[in-house]
Amino acid sequence: MYWTDWEEDEIDASVGRIEKAWMDGYSRQVFVTSKMLWPNGLTLDYRANVLYWCDAYYDHIERIYLNGTDRKVVYNGKDLNHPFGLSHHGNYIYWTDYMNGSIFQLDLLTRNVTLLRSERPPLFGLQIYDPRKQQGDNACRVNNGGCSTLCLAIPGGRVCACADNQLLEENSTTCMIKEGEELPQLCKAEQFQCSNKRCIQERWRCDGDDDCLDGSDEHSEIC
Repeated sequence: MYWTDWEEDEIDASVGRIEKAWMDGYSRQVFVTSKMLWPNGLTLDYRANVLYWCDAYYDHIERIYLNGTDRKVVYNGKDLNHPFGLSHHGNYIYWTDYMNGSIFQLDLLTRNVTLLRSERPPLFGLQIYDPRKQQGDNACRVNNGGCSTLCLAIPGGRVCACADNQLLEENSTTCMIKEGEELPQLCKAEQFQCSNKRCIQERWRCDGDDDCLDGSDEHSEIC
């Protein structure tokens, strides 16, 4: 995962950076930090292995390959007043302008810019969903990687994780509620809520089958 961050600094006025880490939060490192002050939105071109971001101080859009090479300014035209949200799709970059509440489209081939929509400012994040981009393969793809709650893909495998009110059991796949915590009610009245937040039919409770996949519907305390 990648994210932008910046902070006020008494000496340098402000310091911006792009960081990256594995999905479980480990292997965190600074990816880009030089000549950057107010980085806001960023977006990935998965096919080309390129990261784009916008800087609201310099009012431009930059790009860099994921291996850290060939950093360059993609666009710095007059339409960039205070870019905030950023998203990539096909041959286009889309961004929101925080100050004037506009959404723009940049053609990466011709460098032509089109105003798509004007809204009431301020505008923040921008995301484009395309089911064709939701592809790939990792250790979490099948059966949630065997994890009862969260499956976090990392290089070479996966790590199971739990919600804030849960603890990971010794098997490293199943989550359990912390002692003294109450499980939020997520299921319908005719359903049984498992410890892993899965919802099953109430009639499946204590039927001899592990329908919850964590054993909570067959626990001796309720059967």
